[in-house]
Amino acid sequence: MSTIGQLYTPEELARAVELKAQGMRWKEVAEVLGRPLESLKVTVSRYRRGFAATTRLRWREERAFIEREALAGKSPYQIAAENGWKAASVANRMHRMGFDLEVRNEIIDHLKRAA
Repeated sequence: MSTIGQLYTPEELARAVELKAQGMRWKEVAEVLGRPLESLKVTVSRYRRGFAATTRLRWREERAFIEREALAGKSPYQIAAENGWKAASVANRMHRMGFDLEVRNEIIDHLKRAA
């Protein structure tokens, strides 16, 4: 299975740093991890400097969390308040995800009928 285009996991990045510290060449580390050489070098460099190499992974997790909360009937304001986020930011993300007010009202009505 190809890993091209797949996100790096924190464990994978830590392993790459460990293997490099053991004296392996970049080409060998890339082969062990099954990653493209240049992609690995750039990503590990950013990871070492403290840049969030796993930012997209965090974004996916946040998106899944917001989706679960929206399906549970929570408003953007509730989700934002509980997580220390800005309400407008959560509302914009929900809108881009297809959870506009009309859809959220349908979800809430469905939850009320099911209860």
